[in-house]
Amino acid sequence: MAMSLLMKTQTGKNFDFNDKLVGIVSVIRIDVDEYTAKHRPLPKEKRTEN
Repeated sequence: MAMSLLMKTQTGKNFDFNDKLVGIVSVIRIDVDEYTAKHRPLPKEKRTEN
């Protein structure tokens, strides 16, 4: 279930997983109170012009 939700969130698509695929992947949940991040603008060729 967690793998399906993760993939749906990241790709917007539904995925089916068999026992072999699920058996080699670990999904962990990390709860945090706050975090910081660095913003890096997209390269010019990746930006969409409005």
